[in-house]
Amino acid sequence: MSRRADRRHHSLTGGVDVSTLVDLLRWRASGQADRAGYRFLADGESNEISLTFRELDHQARAIAAHVQSLTRAGDRVLLLYPSGPDFIAAFFGCVYAGVIGVPTYPPDPARLTRSAPRFEAIARDARPSLVLTLEALRNLMERITVESLAGTNWISTDRIALDGADDWRPPAISGG
Repeated sequence: MSRRADRRHHSLTGGVDVSTLVDLLRWRASGQADRAGYRFLADGESNEISLTFRELDHQARAIAAHVQSLTRAGDRVLLLYPSGPDFIAAFFGCVYAGVIGVPTYPPDPARLTRSAPRFEAIARDARPSLVLTLEALRNLMERITVESLAGTNWISTDRIALDGADDWRPPAISGG
């Protein structure tokens, strides 16, 4: 980071060293807790769903604690979500856990002959140690054979208890 960028970076965070994405979200969760961190237009125009920095941090830590109990740092984790707050929480959960989140859209049930092979190719290339998704998508995926994910653990993040956030351990990462 250049000196100019470093000065600008420190002025935005009040001089607090924020060198990783985890540091940044943790800083925002403590100093800007009730500000909207992410907003989604569920219907594409006006039906807004938002997550505050506090909510996002709490969900990410709960997901990360669960992921940390099943993976090692640097493992790949497949993120099977539609766009929205669940994806964002799972993505940050992976960052908080020190694993590599590999985003993918779920196969379209109306176009399985086209979307299932594409999903299978992503899963085969990623070789994930874990799949994160929602319970409804997990139930849908049980009807689709994905050979490359045979024996892979599947976790429905909408079923993870948020009180597990206290079990989270910061990953060993640096912003260098």
